[in-house]
Amino acid sequence: RSAARPHFDGVATVHPSADLDALLRRAFVLVVCLPGTADTEALVGARQLALLPVGALLVNVGRGSVVEEAPLYAALRDGQLGGAGLDVWYNYPMLKGQGLGNEGCGPSSVGCPFHELPNVVMSPHCGQLSDSKARDRVAELVGMLEEGARCGEIPNRYDVERGY
Repeated sequence: RSAARPHFDGVATVHPSADLDALLRRAFVLVVCLPGTADTEALVGARQLALLPVGALLVNVGRGSVVEEAPLYAALRDGQLGGAGLDVWYNYPMLKGQGLGNEGCGPSSVGCPFHELPNVVMSPHCGQLSDSKARDRVAELVGMLEEGARCGEIPNRYDVERGY
């Protein structure tokens, strides 16, 4: 986050990344919804997971690369974390006819059998789906285009430098 602390309606506080360690010590649930960029890769590793209170929960709906895979598996297996909801992966299986993913791979890049842990809920990168999702996306797109027509600049533009 930049040095300036922006204000968002309905959000009590926004913290800079320098506050992460102190925040992790107080977090009973860590929800990861960050994009996969050079700045976020391996942002949460063994040290950060150990700062969470014993029994804390981790939910990752952002990108798998933000949380280091082997330390996450160990924290779940050993009881440091009480559980995890994982909607993103380190590898994706090959999708027939689409040329996407990796041939013959599972969700782990280092062979961590998350599916064998009783405290893990896994979903196939579909946590954002809902009955109203398509309608909401179209409404958001229309709003962005209208704003662009009014002001000359489309809001929420993809920043190539930042990767999101």
